[in-house]
Amino acid sequence: MVAFDNHIKHIKTVLITIKNSFMIGKHDEFIINKFHNNGKLYEDEVAIDKIKEINDYVLNTVETILSEVLKQVPNCIDNSQRVHNTKFKMQVDKTDSGKGLSYIAFFIEVENGLSDLSKEIKVLPLLIKPNDEIYSFDFKYEKIFIRKKDSDENEIIGCATLQNGVETNEFYRTFEVKACDGSDYLKYIIDFKENYKSISINVYAMEGQMIFVS
Repeated sequence: MVAFDNHIKHIKTVLITIKNSFMIGKHDEFIINKFHNNGKLYEDEVAIDKIKEINDYVLNTVETILSEVLKQVPNCIDNSQRVHNTKFKMQVDKTDSGKGLSYIAFFIEVENGLSDLSKEIKVLPLLIKPNDEIYSFDFKYEKIFIRKKDSDENEIIGCATLQNGVETNEFYRTFEVKACDGSDYLKYIIDFKENYKSISINVYAMEGQMIFVS
């Protein structure tokens, strides 16, 4: 592509050969003849082959973009399953050797119960600040716990479990909502360090609390 681009740059100063079967013969030909530029020799280039290659690339790229747009159309038509308001709790333990993360837990609060949510929800933590700046967080954790609004973190009534993995390029992660209780939450905390070796979180995109334990 780069070499062809160099040819095109000098097309006004380089001899070209064009044969059109519409007028003469049965063979189409478009050749940019060899030339020297800055001491470098550029050989003959069959322009038709390159033009077809570029055309195929453009068509494939456009088709890929349109396919992705079509995938997102349902999200634009119906956003009732979207959840933007998530909360977090982070506990950091202070030791003689310094500070270490104990766990991070994520929550969705509901007014009445699990019936407030669909069986499948799409999550993108998102906050709009007073200055109209928007902060979002590419959520890559497997569980979000569900509790009633203003209740204690131990009063868990359900959890949302990740369904479409973390490698997808979709903005919204898909979660399945099920009932669970405090024992599931306790197990999550106990296993947190084992399940999450590296931690990434955008605290600007969520409301939450950080607790430091001595």
